[in-house]
Amino acid sequence: MGKRARIWALYGDGLRPMQRGLERSFERARKGRTAAVNTPEVAAIQYWRKRLK
Repeated sequence: MGKRARIWALYGDGLRPMQRGLERSFERARKGRTAAVNTPEVAAIQYWRKRLK
């Protein structure tokens, strides 16, 4: 575990404490998909898929 992760304090139950971060991650993924689909190069889609993993 990294140094920063050791000092994290999570308040709440379930996914609620991580909700904001997950929403930002999903939004970046959606924008990245749009950009990859609109780029004529296959490499753009491969790069987007790699980032999702």
